[in-house]
Amino acid sequence: MTDGGMNIAALPHALRARDELTRQFGGRRPAVFLDYDGTLTPIVDRPDDAVISESMRAAVRALAQRCPVCVVARAGCGCRRAVRACRHQQ
Repeated sequence: MTDGGMNIAALPHALRARDELTRQFGGRRPAVFLDYDGTLTPIVDRPDDAVISESMRAAVRALAQRCPVCVVARAGCGCRRAVRACRHQQ
């Protein structure tokens, strides 16, 4: 798979190449953007039925301890309820 001419498989593995990535960031703090419906939750027929599992919620929370995390969703998706629930449980 490529994106803008770059082979994604050639990118460093975030868990195995931490030192290399830290060097490449040059002191900047990375952010992670995650899609709600279909990435953090299974794809469902009705967006309001997309519910994040407790294990996925815990994984997102753990990631958010390391860097800014933004959950992206299309309008009308029921994820606002889930994001509020994550915030209240921190």
